[in-house]
Amino acid sequence: QKTPFAPECRRWAHEAMVGDRTQLVKYITAKYNLPIVSKRGAPNRIGLMGMRSGASVLLTCIFIVGLLLPALMLMRQQSCPSGAPGTRSEAAYIDSLSQLVRVAQANTVLLRNLTSEATPPIPSDEQMLASLNDRAAQASSTIFSAAKHASENIERKRDPSLDRTERGMASRNSRVWLRIVLVSIGRPHGQPYLIQSLDALLHALPTDPTNPIRASIDIVVVNNQARPEEHVVCEQAKELFGRRVTFTTKRPAPVDLACKVKSSKVTGKVQQQTCDLVGTLEALIGLEWPSELLLLLEDDWLLCPNGVMSLLYFIDKASRYDPDWIALRVSYGFNGVVVRQKDLRSLQAHLAAHSDRRPPDHLLFEWFAGEREETRQNAAGRSYRIFRHNLFYHIGEASTLNQPSKRYIPSCFSTLYDWLLPAEVFNDKDCPNDDIWPCKEQSEQAHPYFSSAKLQWSAVTWKTEAPIKPKEHLPDPRKEYPMKESRRVVKEDERKHRAKALDGTLDDAAATQKHKLRRRRGAAIN
Repeated sequence: QKTPFAPECRRWAHEAMVGDRTQLVKYITAKYNLPIVSKRGAPNRIGLMGMRSGASVLLTCIFIVGLLLPALMLMRQQSCPSGAPGTRSEAAYIDSLSQLVRVAQANTVLLRNLTSEATPPIPSDEQMLASLNDRAAQASSTIFSAAKHASENIERKRDPSLDRTERGMASRNSRVWLRIVLVSIGRPHGQPYLIQSLDALLHALPTDPTNPIRASIDIVVVNNQARPEEHVVCEQAKELFGRRVTFTTKRPAPVDLACKVKSSKVTGKVQQQTCDLVGTLEALIGLEWPSELLLLLEDDWLLCPNGVMSLLYFIDKASRYDPDWIALRVSYGFNGVVVRQKDLRSLQAHLAAHSDRRPPDHLLFEWFAGEREETRQNAAGRSYRIFRHNLFYHIGEASTLNQPSKRYIPSCFSTLYDWLLPAEVFNDKDCPNDDIWPCKEQSEQAHPYFSSAKLQWSAVTWKTEAPIKPKEHLPDPRKEYPMKESRRVVKEDERKHRAKALDGTLDDAAATQKHKLRRRRGAAIN
């Protein structure tokens, strides 16, 4: 009556029709074939009472050892080279696990016989061996994942720029909805267009890092320079904004999409620009975190005030009119065009195939308008939309294609009609009371409580009679950030050597050689 097995003992005694404890122990021993430890010829009182708890402890230990031992062996195998001390052969590994399986099976039978007459089927050696291997693999994976996570946390503390959430852009674990892409190339005199454009973009984003708009927007700069290291302004921009902007370089396109040198109907520079854009799209396709939408920009356009909010408004309204639109335009040329990630391959193939025939912005219109036979299938049933207002201001007086430096520059929020083909300008006659063209869905998407949902961006009327222009002299953001000490030292050293050369303290040959070296270093630094 004092043992924890009192109910079982009573049941067994009733079955055996015995009342003596010694006879009951003999009955149980014979029925279940259990070894009973005896002391001085008498049955051990603790043997039967502690058998169940002792077997449970033993089975628990066996399973713990069976779980940890394979994990430790796997870790040792990964850390030790083949044939080095400390490694074990596969046969010895399987043999050890088989022994553990047999011990566990024996203890499983013992415990189940003690608790119930109905014994469920016992797993075979192969089943239990596979189970142990799976548990060992899971344990090993958990260990390595925890170690990797701890290592990343340490690196992130050392360099906060690794944490994209800290940088205020879309995090690696979140989905990038809109990727703003600046295609950049160096200018002859190192004009800081890229730095100014990035400064305007970052200023337009929400300042709160937890803002969902800021968390879903990513900025990427693609260096299209033939020799990326020669694009000095891009390196300076990376130093200034590297914590909030991703920098990459163009990549060679697949062989079937590579630009081919043909009898060109355009100049060599124009064709090279198109081929560079093919490499840009290849770099965007190869990024680790794809985005839903991409805003393609050139590096010499400033985003207008409230440009991000205007862009989000336009994207939302265009999606209401046509959920599967193919392209959206908010500016001129190859700047200010929103496309979908899924369409990049199609656009890339069209640019590569016709790089010798038309400029890239004309090829872009051919693609999203479905003008040619090979583009109609992708554009079938999908519309392109034009925003009424221009959202970017052109600051690039030094053009890579030798365009006229003095020409009309559309202001911010002016009506989008200059510098474009006739079929891609905003048609005010068709949509006098809307800010998106075409607007045949306007009546279906009208506001339920107001007669008009138009926005007054920069003037009282739709015509934007008071468009916005930037300051007369644009500031250079590089002056707001201190230069590195090493660069100041190099420049000071260069000035000293030039002074010595002018004073005649250096011979002409040495002065000329050092002057050339200093000029190269100074050009790379500036």
